[in-house]
Amino acid sequence: MIEYEYEKYIPFWDDQPFLGICIIQEDKLIYVNKRLEETIGLTMDELNKIPLYCWVDPEDRNFSKKQLRLKQKRSIEGVVSRRIVKVVKNKGDIIVFDLFSKTFILNDKPAVLYLFLEKARKVEIEIPEEYKPFLDYIELNFGLKMKDYLKLIIETEIFSRLRDLKDLTPH
Repeated sequence: MIEYEYEKYIPFWDDQPFLGICIIQEDKLIYVNKRLEETIGLTMDELNKIPLYCWVDPEDRNFSKKQLRLKQKRSIEGVVSRRIVKVVKNKGDIIVFDLFSKTFILNDKPAVLYLFLEKARKVEIEIPEEYKPFLDYIELNFGLKMKDYLKLIIETEIFSRLRDLKDLTPH
């Protein structure tokens, strides 16, 4: 488990019941949160015993490998920071994720942070009464349903926090 300054960024994401997280450095998983372990059905130790992209759907593997190589080289050209990816669970089921990624330096080496937002997962959100008129206003005036608006807010927050993620080396 990584225990460095970057962990101050992880609690926001780790607290989200719908967000899987992993960090890959030098072609090895160095961090996987419980949500991703539960979703895939494998622990970080089990994931590290199999080839790195074995749990990515075969049609996504080559592209995923190429993207990781580019990110670890800190390349800009051809790098995709958000895309749809299919992951194979330990029982063979396929899960579709909206995948966000960010390259940063950890211990003087490139690492890639991946955030997995499950596309089909239903997330129950308790909306405080004082926000309901605002959400009704958004739907009425912009044609944006509450769930779509909340999804947009979540995606915007993810992008904002990824953009603010700094290169880190322990002190």
